[in-house]
Amino acid sequence: MRVRERIRALTQPAAYAGLLHEPARLMRLAKDQDLTPVEAARQARLAAMLEILTICPMRLSNLLGLRLDRHLRYLGPKGRRLTHLVIAGHEVKNGEPIEWPVPEESARLIERYIRSYRPDLTDEGNPYLFPGAGAGPISASSLSHHLKAHLWEVIGVEVNPHLMRSFAAWLHLRHYPEAIDEVRRILGHRSIETTMRHYILFEKEAAALRFGRSVLRLREETRGLALASRLVRRPVARAGWAGERRSQAALPAPARVAGVSSPDLGGVPGQPGPAVAPAVQGKALGAGQHHQGRGRLGPLPGLPAVARAARSGPPAGGAGDRRERRPVLR
Repeated sequence: MRVRERIRALTQPAAYAGLLHEPARLMRLAKDQDLTPVEAARQARLAAMLEILTICPMRLSNLLGLRLDRHLRYLGPKGRRLTHLVIAGHEVKNGEPIEWPVPEESARLIERYIRSYRPDLTDEGNPYLFPGAGAGPISASSLSHHLKAHLWEVIGVEVNPHLMRSFAAWLHLRHYPEAIDEVRRILGHRSIETTMRHYILFEKEAAALRFGRSVLRLREETRGLALASRLVRRPVARAGWAGERRSQAALPAPARVAGVSSPDLGGVPGQPGPAVAPAVQGKALGAGQHHQGRGRLGPLPGLPAVARAARSGPPAGGAGDRRERRPVLR
């Protein structure tokens, strides 16, 4: 699965809800009496890794290199509480130092891992927060494998440590769509162009979601107005060549041509038909009854004369005559 598809899968509500609450869940599982001390310690180690990647989306190399004696700062009351993660610039890929405040809830989880579970994973002399064999840290391949396998089983998305950086960018831009420079600082990029190149898609998506919410909010605000408008709107009768109206069925062809409604012609008594076509009126009344100038019609004859003209139909003639006498409604 491509990176973009994985991050889209991770940004679905059920997936990121599971991810955000997984560190605390793993720490609860570590207390299970059926686990061996080493198994419980591994659960707690994974919880601490996920917590740090979530609150401080550092690169994998920096996560592996965290040392108790160098990078964790205890600046709380009497130096008893973890408050910051500090990494010098020369230890970071692009030379940008990391000085990251640790939320109190996250600090408690990490401290619990260090105090209650980490000793079961290493000898006393190993200085790394996530120790491996001997005096070194856990390997990158081992960490990535355990992280991906566990999260695939729990949330159904393949998540590696670097994808957590993309998740951090999406998470911040989701709430602050225009804060692309803050994302640059969160991820430790020197150049805004680097951030824009990789994460501008999230900014556009966040803006689109915000626009969608605006549309839905306005739709809800105007729902009553739209309903009231429909209730007071009066239907408009329309007539076409077929002589159809919303309030009556279509008339037979003679009535449609004549533009009348009569029981004799199959119309509806007491209701007027569509306007009489000028060409048909000319035949029914004779050319002499046309006004000069703009071609307006003279006084209309009575209903029988118009009906007879409709029954009689157009006179025989060539195609040109028929074209001239074809009714045109305007």
